[in-house]
Amino acid sequence: METTNAEDNNDSKRCETRQSRSNSWTAWGIQALSTLTDGAKQLYTKALGLDDLEEKKLEDEQGVTHVEVDEKTKRDLWNQLSTLVGADVINMRLSLPVWLFEPTTALQRMCETLQFHELLDMAATCEDPVERDALVAAFTVSAFAHTERVYKPFNPVLGETFEWISKDGRTRVLCEQVSHHPPISVSYSEGPGWIAQEVFSCNAYFLGNSVEIRNTGSRYVYLKNFDERYEWTLPVSAAQNLFVGGSFIDHYGDLVLRSSPRGSVTHLNFTKCGWFGRGRYAVSGSIEDGDGQQVMELSGEWNRGLVGFRLDKTSGERVDAKSLWYAGEHKPAVKRDKYNFTNFTYELLELAENAESVLPPTDSRFRPDRLALERNNLTLANSEKVRVESLQRERENQRQKSGQMYVPRWFYRDDDNIWHFGDKYWQETRNMSDEQREQMKLW
Repeated sequence: METTNAEDNNDSKRCETRQSRSNSWTAWGIQALSTLTDGAKQLYTKALGLDDLEEKKLEDEQGVTHVEVDEKTKRDLWNQLSTLVGADVINMRLSLPVWLFEPTTALQRMCETLQFHELLDMAATCEDPVERDALVAAFTVSAFAHTERVYKPFNPVLGETFEWISKDGRTRVLCEQVSHHPPISVSYSEGPGWIAQEVFSCNAYFLGNSVEIRNTGSRYVYLKNFDERYEWTLPVSAAQNLFVGGSFIDHYGDLVLRSSPRGSVTHLNFTKCGWFGRGRYAVSGSIEDGDGQQVMELSGEWNRGLVGFRLDKTSGERVDAKSLWYAGEHKPAVKRDKYNFTNFTYELLELAENAESVLPPTDSRFRPDRLALERNNLTLANSEKVRVESLQRERENQRQKSGQMYVPRWFYRDDDNIWHFGDKYWQETRNMSDEQREQMKLW
């Protein structure tokens, strides 16, 4: 049965109205929860369905190992977190249970944004400035393709690192945790004709059944052949339905990409997931040249791909279409675990036979709690997580007693509060003595 545009618009308005009312009631509940009595808080808990949580059943038809979390465990976690509804929890000293985690760290997740780095390789040699802008825009969207994962990565400890070198040796990435409170991670990447850097910091608001993350960091890509620098903002990210309903990751809001010195601007909007999954994954936007004229329209999904539609400068009509990025089959054909890892994730987790003699001991791959979780030993993972966190607190206490300030090993911050890569990592980590390795250990 066909529907008119007017009917579609009315449906859309009704959907938006329902969503708006839902958001309003949720916001009211969050604000009120901090001032309600314990009795009223229990009523709110019941309204969310958190007083009657069921066990978490994980699929195992393909032999995937799984762990069930019982009702009491989830309820205990909710009782711990319920007092934090509406708060920015990023700087709070929370020790979460290991069953909420996946066997990666936040540094590895930073590296995963480079999964489709070939887009930057192409941009670095593209003579057409509009297509160059489109390729960089596609790269910024592709950075979200790995994020369909609801389990939490481990928080890096201060001084922890993660590196990756592509199989052809042309691209390499280094990430380091440079601050603990507030948590700040910095990555530096380089490939044929380009370099990139990201400073990751954020605010994370616990909203009862979800966590909303607003990025406060910065990031850029520099294309050497054209002496062009691209900087961009990020949309809001959220982990939805943490306790009740099917958990999923959503990204919504605006991504604005600016080039200098040409002055072109790319505007991308990530659609917020609506009722019954409506609009989930959708991305749309346009590219304006340095004169403010719209030269290309963009459309796609952040987990699948992006298409560019070239516009006629006179009429503004679409004259050409081009697939800029396609994620393809980047997940294993046969499910290997419950985490929804991509093939690139597994590549990053691999440890070569000579890894201990090549990688510094601070590399995330060597974290004992992460390794234990990867082997599905939750008891050991939890105890090792507590031990790793305790060692970090001990080092911090020792610095405070001696009056020492922590100095990151591989990145430095200038007088303008801008982070820079020190260019020593790749040489110094390949020629370390056993004594130097022992002094660097964090766990």
